[in-house]
Amino acid sequence: MGSRVFSAPELPNLIVGLQVPLQELKMELFRQGVKVVGICAPGGCGKTTLAAMLCQDDQVGRFFKDHIYFLSISSSPSSKVIMQRLFEMVNGFPSPEFQDEDDACKQVEDLLMQKKQENMLLVLDDVWSEPVLQKLLFRRLDEYKMLVTSRTALQSFDSVYHLKTLRNRDAVTLFYHHSAFLQGEYGNNDQPPAELLEKVLCSSAIYADASHMNTVMFV
Repeated sequence: MGSRVFSAPELPNLIVGLQVPLQELKMELFRQGVKVVGICAPGGCGKTTLAAMLCQDDQVGRFFKDHIYFLSISSSPSSKVIMQRLFEMVNGFPSPEFQDEDDACKQVEDLLMQKKQENMLLVLDDVWSEPVLQKLLFRRLDEYKMLVTSRTALQSFDSVYHLKTLRNRDAVTLFYHHSAFLQGEYGNNDQPPAELLEKVLCSSAIYADASHMNTVMFV
């Protein structure tokens, strides 16, 4: 039976340059003794897309079954709200009123213990601070792994995967697919001038993340 992923974002129509990182990331996730794996890179490099790809991978799906939960955290998270969302994903019903963050953490961990879910994967997207991650470690759960995307390596990471920007060949593919040049003055079947492409590739980083698909990010 395939996996049922809770709240993972849809994958973009075109994905380039992430197949090798996906295989490398899976090796880290399945490594014995590794509980928390971090995907680290600057914004726009494709961390969220890579995490979503892993959630929908057949091998990952068979291993974790329907115990894959995807939560977007952002820069100003409320641990209590995060726990409410996770509680509802796991239980399938609205969460109770938590007294405070500590009560929320305890009730969510108790729920996971009661469910006795084996091989659970919790994906936390865009984590900016260590305290948020600490509250979600759930030390009493043995068969429990976390995948975390972050711009920086956090102390709780057992393993860090550093995602690189696209290679030139992949960047050109992405540029051709999404560039306004191909939909504007050069026509749908024409390519931008070679000298312009060379200038773009030498002076910019073209990122893989779905949210940046239509732009070239200059650095």
